[in-house]
Amino acid sequence: MLIVSHRLLIGAVAAHGRGCSDPAAIFRDASAFRLNPRPPLGHTTPGQIMTDDHADEKLLPYESEPERQIRYRFAHLLASTPIPPDELGDNLTLYLRRQPLTDLLSLDALYRMVLDVPGVIMEFGVHRGRHLAALTALRGAYEPYHPHRRIIGFDTFTGFPDVTAIDATNPSAVPGRFSLTDSYVLHLRDVLATHEAAEHLGHIRRTLIFEGDVRETLPCYLTDNPHTVIALAYFDLDLYEPTRHTIDALKPYLTRGSVLAFDQLAHAKWPGETAALRDAVGIGNCSLRCLPGRATPVYLRWGE
Repeated sequence: MLIVSHRLLIGAVAAHGRGCSDPAAIFRDASAFRLNPRPPLGHTTPGQIMTDDHADEKLLPYESEPERQIRYRFAHLLASTPIPPDELGDNLTLYLRRQPLTDLLSLDALYRMVLDVPGVIMEFGVHRGRHLAALTALRGAYEPYHPHRRIIGFDTFTGFPDVTAIDATNPSAVPGRFSLTDSYVLHLRDVLATHEAAEHLGHIRRTLIFEGDVRETLPCYLTDNPHTVIALAYFDLDLYEPTRHTIDALKPYLTRGSVLAFDQLAHAKWPGETAALRDAVGIGNCSLRCLPGRATPVYLRWGE
């Protein structure tokens, strides 16, 4: 994830550009960002019987308090940056933490895997659009004259449409989770169009967003584009049903060597993605791989 949400970043840059005397004021006090205090790990109240190991938060990955405070600190530093607005975009790596840097390096590694594979790149679960923007920039670096390398994002932008029983084990898995405002979607389209305008083939629209339930929008896209071959598919849908449906829909459009990457595979908090791959493909029928030293994404090469 980025060091701060795009909304906070945009607000900070806008405030700085307007000459706001205290751009950091657009951020709430760090304490307002904190989650509710956690009970002691493994603690049970009188009469409570732990029948599920997942009741012990120590078994699940989560952000530590020092990590959280560092993230807030960088958010404050970015909001109060002395860097002029016209130079800020070229200096954002000054505030880039290890985690988002690792994410960018992972995308770079995945992109390089498919340089010799024809077809489009798809992301399922766009949210703020950081991956779409990064992939568009990588296309400009590695394949500036490739007219057929579309980068396509699918998202409801209104959050999870529904949740099944296997996903409900995570209290964050509720309908509407990760919803964004209509104005943000418009902003994202503007950002991506600006990225494309800087490309050598900027007159060809090659980065696309499809808004709505992927179970409806993806079949429509594939029907309208029967020439589709998929080089890279990045899954960040979190939930079982849309992930399973998407894998099934993509199968006829994959070629040997296509890369399928999963953001929450083998993740205890989000079991639906793993279950979807197991049911759609069979984990024993493919070789799952991690990038060296990184827990996510997990990827496979189709047919290999």
